[in-house]
This record gives sequence, structure tokens and C-alpha cells, in this order.
Amino acid sequence: MTDAKEHKKIAKDDVIRFVLKELMKEKRRIESQQELTELVKKRLSKTEEATVSAQRLRLLAIDTPGISIITETKEGDVPEKCPVCYHSLKKRKMKNLKGKNIVFGYRCPKCSFESDSTKIAPRKYVFVYDG
Repeated sequence: MTDAKEHKKIAKDDVIRFVLKELMKEKRRIESQQELTELVKKRLSKTEEATVSAQRLRLLAIDTPGISIITETKEGDVPEKCPVCYHSLKKRKMKNLKGKNIVFGYRCPKCSFESDSTKIAPRKYVFVYDG
């Protein structure tokens, strides 16, 4: 008995980065993670039977020179890790008039994600080619 599902192998990081960079050079700006994933999967399927998840693609895009990620946020609970790259978040603080430190936002030192203290949950990822 054969399995009806088609099994694709997982694409290698360097192949994904190459496809991602070539795609971003053409498009310059892609307005959602879903759109980016679909376009990359389409390009990958032209050359090999390989696939990539949206999450993995986003993490590879973070480390690809020439590609920036703009994260649009919405209200949500403060996560323990960065919602973009899963690195530790740093609190952004300032002193009030009484000299007490107040947290006014969060920042990721790895991917430069920034938010205020209320809008911290990712709503949308926008990918921009700036290379």
C-alpha cells in the first residue's frame, strides 16, 4: 500500500537564502510572511522537491544580509522571548519625575524588534530588500 501524501524534503539553508535573496531583489518589498512563504516555495519547487516552513523562512531572513523585517504589532501579553527571532527581549526604560524606572517598551538586540509596552504581539511581518 502506498502513501497518497506527497513527501517533500526540507530545503537546505543556503538554497533558501539564495532563493530568498533573488526573490527580494525582484520584489523589493513583500507585505506578509504568508506571501513570502508561498513565493519561496513556488521557486523552490521549480528546481527541486523541497519545502520550507514560514517560521524557518522568517528566521533565515533575519540573518540574510540585505533583508529587513518590519514587524507591525497589536496589543498582547509580553512574551518571554522575541516574537520575531525568539531571542531574549530587553526592557526599554526611562525615569519618571520621581526618579523611578518605568518600562515603556521592549527591544530585541538580535533582530531589532521594538514595541511599546502595550502593542507587543506581532500582527504582520513585512519583508524589505535594502541591499
